[in-house]
Amino acid sequence: MTVPLEDNASSHFRPVIDSRRVLRPLLAFSASSFAAFGIDTLAPMVLTRLTGILWVSVLAATGAPEALIGTRDPGALEVPCRVSTGGP
Repeated sequence: MTVPLEDNASSHFRPVIDSRRVLRPLLAFSASSFAAFGIDTLAPMVLTRLTGILWVSVLAATGAPEALIGTRDPGALEVPCRVSTGGP
């Protein structure tokens, strides 16, 4: 059992402010994920309607969320390689 000292005079717990600080990043991540889902869903449908060619629409739509939201990982296209120094 925890015994509070001096009615928790040294406690700095602020329920509203602390909850907001915890929930803000979670809500931002959720909003970003929902926006990406909407773009991933609507982009191929709209582009297919405009072009009439499904494969062109799918290729064009694969980069739409990254271009609009900016969530592309800059290191995603880097391929690690080992450089030989000529030694054994």
